[in-house]
Amino acid sequence: MACKYASGAHRILDIGCGDGTFAAEIKQAVGDGEVYGIDISDADVALARKRGVDARVADVDSGRLPFEAATFDLVYAGEIIEHLYDPDHLLDEVARLLTPRGVAILDTPNLACLVNRLALLLGYQPFLTDVSLRHNVGKLLYPMGSSGGGGHIRVFTRRALEQLLRLHDFQIAEVAGAPALESAYGSFPSYLRLVDGVLGRFPTVAPVLIVVARKDHREGGR
Repeated sequence: MACKYASGAHRILDIGCGDGTFAAEIKQAVGDGEVYGIDISDADVALARKRGVDARVADVDSGRLPFEAATFDLVYAGEIIEHLYDPDHLLDEVARLLTPRGVAILDTPNLACLVNRLALLLGYQPFLTDVSLRHNVGKLLYPMGSSGGGGHIRVFTRRALEQLLRLHDFQIAEVAGAPALESAYGSFPSYLRLVDGVLGRFPTVAPVLIVVARKDHREGGR
């Protein structure tokens, strides 16, 4: 979806660009457009630069990002907001950095996806939510104590994400769903991958939410 909206954008920012793999794909898709990235990891930023992305080291959770206001036609934040202590700060910065006709695209795991509803019904911890940074506990398809939580400290339903964006003076332009990566659920059977793909077509129950938003220029908007 980011590539779809990037086609008309001159300057694009990938927040949480990692090693720049996705930002480099966007850069190739837009041709003459300028693609920037930010990430908290020095090592990842160095890799992103090698891929031709103008990447900078920055902490999305605090302080202003290192760009002037109204710089970008498109800001993409892929599965970042759920890792932040202060999602409101992220949305303030996205609004500041967008041009008047700019577009923001955010995606995040969907707390209310169908598999999470079933997991809760059976008394299990919802997927892609964690109670420990060291251990996976309470999950349906993970052995108890297997290493690593995902670090998700904010979890969103479609309604909650849309309402938060509106409170930050964004208009919702489009909402889509997407299937989860296989790593989200472990090595689950092929028939579950098929179900996951089907559910990804319906945002309310999809494993991942993708929201496209524009700055609201009605009275009271920024």
